[in-house]
Amino acid sequence: MPEKSFSEQSNSSTRMPIKCWKKSFSAAIKSSQELGSFLQESIEEISYPLLIPVDFAQRIKDQGPHGPLWKQFVPSSKEDSELGFTDPIGDHLHGQDGGIIHRYKNRILFSPTEVC
Repeated sequence: MPEKSFSEQSNSSTRMPIKCWKKSFSAAIKSSQELGSFLQESIEEISYPLLIPVDFAQRIKDQGPHGPLWKQFVPSSKEDSELGFTDPIGDHLHGQDGGIIHRYKNRILFSPTEVC
């Protein structure tokens, strides 16, 4: 199948994958309502900005609500409350002193600060 022209790729009404990152970001999902429509799920309204490229949103959709990408990128009202999530993805369980998270045997994540 021949590769689609850029104008065919950037049609925001069909949300087709886009190779150019600038165009991908400009066509990205920017609201919880838009994300809910794309995922065909009810997504709670949030008070903070949202920007998820459509290609990445498709990966989230493919994994479903129990997948790690969904848990990390789909907004929840619990994030917006004062109580919030204390550790939504389990960093404290796998964390070590000094900002090191060792979730997998062959890699680590180093966080030089705890401020997001």
